[in-house]
Amino acid sequence: MSILAKGILRSSSAATFHGNFLLNNVHHVTVSGRLMGNFPTFLSDSAMLVLKEGSHAAGADIFSGRIGCDEVVLEFGNGIKIQAALDNPVCPPVSVSGTSIFSQA
Repeated sequence: MSILAKGILRSSSAATFHGNFLLNNVHHVTVSGRLMGNFPTFLSDSAMLVLKEGSHAAGADIFSGRIGCDEVVLEFGNGIKIQAALDNPVCPPVSVSGTSIFSQA
């Protein structure tokens, strides 16, 4: 079973991104990441954080994924996945990887 949290995901530069999500209408989950390389900036006001059963949105992790023409998909080693429909297209699609930090409040 998975738990879903809605939120936003945006790149703040060509090499970093930040996300804010609301989990169960109670907990705020944030993620900050560093992309290995420089990529087009992106924004999604309709991002979804997917937590698999037993995964925790806390601490440092690595990720891999793709920034596509119409969506971003990031998969983290801790069993978390972020899917985000882009507000503006980013073409051509590129594969990405890097490091991240999750926190909850």
